[in-house]
Amino acid sequence: MKCTFCGSDIKKGTGIMYASIDGNVSNFCSRRCMKYFIMGKDHRKYKWSSQKK
Repeated sequence: MKCTFCGSDIKKGTGIMYASIDGNVSNFCSRRCMKYFIMGKDHRKYKWSSQKK
């Protein structure tokens, strides 16, 4: 499974699953990724985020 924000692999049994009000489910590797995703930040502006869209 991959992190929705940074794109890194999530090991089985770890990570955070976030379900929004509209029914979309997002998976995150850390609270930092979840917090930045909810705030609406752009993943391309952060060096630690390896995902490039």
